[in-house]
Amino acid sequence: MTFREDGPGIEGTWTNEAVALMKFRSFVGSHGSQDGVTITLVQESGGHTEQLRTWTKEHGEVVHRRT
Repeated sequence: MTFREDGPGIEGTWTNEAVALMKFRSFVGSHGSQDGVTITLVQESGGHTEQLRTWTKEHGEVVHRRT
């Protein structure tokens, strides 16, 4: 989650996909209505990062790939 494009950010790592999605939704609930906030759920594997979901106040939730 970033508050501006250049930071600051909050990061977390969860090995359980259901927990990661729950945390994403929790961050949307607690910070998603603020201007300039971007909340992104990514999957990292083998040095590769893939965006799964993104939230902004302006566009709501965008699902890039379902978990």
